Amino acid sequence: MNETKSKIFYTSLELFAEHGTRTVTLGDIADVVRIKKPSIYNHFENKEMLIKEILQLFCDAAKEFIDELSERNEKAETFEEVMDNIFHEQFLSPENPIGFFGLAIVIKEQHNLEYAKKCVIDLFYGYIVDHFKESFDRMIEKGMIPPSDTQMIAWIVAFGILEINDMRLHQHMGNQLPTDCKKMYDGMRRHISFLLQNGSSG
Repeated sequence: MNETKSKIFYTSLELFAEHGTRTVTLGDIADVVRIKKPSIYNHFENKEMLIKEILQLFCDAAKEFIDELSERNEKAETFEEVMDNIFHEQFLSPENPIGFFGLAIVIKEQHNLEYAKKCVIDLFYGYIVDHFKESFDRMIEKGMIPPSDTQMIAWIVAFGILEINDMRLHQHMGNQLPTDCKKMYDGMRRHISFLLQNGSSG
């Protein structure tokens, strides 16, 4: 992705997330990027294709990130090592793919786009929840934790991470939050650790 296309892409993402895809025009995007509107068509056929490319790229990046996380967890030998992998600081980074996916969720919720829903459902059911459940099941097999309802706990982790990303989006927009994202993230890790170590159903 060249520099101009990258600027259009990431500017569009922020504007769509903040104002909605219906409100933001290609002219608005061009003004922020400081290019003429026709220049956008050198990189994207139309606004709909721009939105599709945003969603697809972030879903692909998130899948790659989850696959890498799964590989690290397969090699983990202790409970804390798995927790460090799952609750990695990269999830709080403004440049991580899961965070980008959180922004894609906002676009999906605002406008009920069919291809956005498919992207979200495929990623959420096919990768995120399944990954966490597999990691927790592997911990049980290795004797790190007692048996528990790993499916339910995996859902709690996935929803928690997405909620934190939603908070980060509001924080990015300058909205004041009732709590710090990092504190919430650390609190979620303590809660999940307790559930896993005590064989809880969640």
